[in-house]
Amino acid sequence: MKFLRASRLGFRKLISKQDKYQEIRFTSTVGMHGFLSFLAPDTLDATLYNKLSIEIALTNFPNPSSRVNFTRTIVPGGSNFADTYDFTFVPDEATCVANAQLFFGLGPAVTTKTATLIQHTFKNSTGGTIGTQRFELSEPIDIRVWQHLMVDNLAKRQDIETQQADDIAAGLYTLEDTWDTLWFISGDGSYFSEPGAKTRLFTYPGVPALVSDNPPTGNLPPLAGKILQILRGTNTTGDAVLQDILGIEGAHYYPGLHLDNRLYVWADNDPTGTSDDVRMLGMIPSYHQPDLIYLTFETLTCSETRHRIHQSPVYLKIDIRDVLGFGQYGPDIGGYPRTSTENLGYPIDASGRIEFDVGCPANVVADYFGLYPDYYAVTSIFELFPATNINGFVIPP
Repeated sequence: MKFLRASRLGFRKLISKQDKYQEIRFTSTVGMHGFLSFLAPDTLDATLYNKLSIEIALTNFPNPSSRVNFTRTIVPGGSNFADTYDFTFVPDEATCVANAQLFFGLGPAVTTKTATLIQHTFKNSTGGTIGTQRFELSEPIDIRVWQHLMVDNLAKRQDIETQQADDIAAGLYTLEDTWDTLWFISGDGSYFSEPGAKTRLFTYPGVPALVSDNPPTGNLPPLAGKILQILRGTNTTGDAVLQDILGIEGAHYYPGLHLDNRLYVWADNDPTGTSDDVRMLGMIPSYHQPDLIYLTFETLTCSETRHRIHQSPVYLKIDIRDVLGFGQYGPDIGGYPRTSTENLGYPIDASGRIEFDVGCPANVVADYFGLYPDYYAVTSIFELFPATNINGFVIPP
């Protein structure tokens, strides 16, 4: 809704008006995360790794020797909390921790390093080996797999609409009541709406089954996910327009920041020191530059939007932009020609509005992942009548 920030309406909600702009937004999100190649940050590519394995074997003669094996496995489509951790201690954790403390600060005498393997061999003063430390990455996954998880899960919109149909048939609310709501689909394919987990949660303690007695807005309680509704008016020639509207951001695709803007050091993200990552870090004798291990994390999003808008006509245009970070985007690098809703054959309702869907650009643009996989895309919905635009701004062709 970025364009709406320029509107003099000041985000006024016109709940009682029938001639208004409305939308239903379906947004798929996936929290992409994975380990980067051990050559990062100097070398970055499109390959992430789902598994980090560490083995530390130390000799502390005449005290007991020790070995610890640690594995963190990432579940594609899941959150950080879905990752699994596995420890094996020989003979026990206390011995492994005690031995590791004796080796801190020594630094490795011999280091072997590749994209997926770092091995440190500790030596004593006579050249004998007193311990080894091995890091290994496995289960590679292309970053595009994460991105497709998000785009593919938009198919779960069908499940949402099936749920809605069941609830409407059960008298919980009307079809009109499904408008002006944000619907989110998480990386594992589950979905929820504001403020609850499913449409059925529009009925909650203290509120009876929601049967609309005031069409078309219904009697739903206030929702955090309500979307701005704008009164329809006329321009100087008598044509129906949205008053003072510059444009509306429709469906979008956000691929996340570039890798070099979203990486962080593994095990350095828990100030409480209670996570399994930090627990393992306390047993690594040598963990310093240039052999740091990097993770990446980013929430990717892709949305489809169903619009109900005045027939003006309205224009649609997909723009492709570079992601600059900190919520900023560069200029268009691959914009597409605008399309008028007049030419798309959408039906017009009794209030003179057309209803149409705008798909996620990553689904709509042919070969999107071959052309623009790391670029932000947005479908803008706007009109070209200058009198309704702000500060003389007219969206270009």
